[in-house]
Amino acid sequence: GNCRYQLRDVAAAEAAYAEAVRMQPDYAEAWNNLGIARAAQPTRRGEAAAAFRQALQLRPHYADAHYNLADALAANGDLEGARLHWRAYLNFDPNSRSAEIVRRRLAAEGDAG
Repeated sequence: GNCRYQLRDVAAAEAAYAEAVRMQPDYAEAWNNLGIARAAQPTRRGEAAAAFRQALQLRPHYADAHYNLADALAANGDLEGARLHWRAYLNFDPNSRSAEIVRRRLAAEGDAG
């Protein structure tokens, strides 16, 4: 799936990730990657959010899944939900490369994070 995604074959990447979660339903990283592939397709963003939520059900402290879910929610217009998951991302990974981006997004929304 990762190779297909890097080659910009999003449909094939999604199929590979879907197979991975079918074979191993408790594989949080595969659920997160499935969400990423779905989020890359504007008509699949709702399904992307569901995949990120499944990753978080399996691993509640999975910072990247919080980040990705926040982005998916923001893209769907749910800014309140997005802020909740951006803040969770900062709680779990405050010094990451993306943390400053998240802080700026929260500040732009009037949330100090």
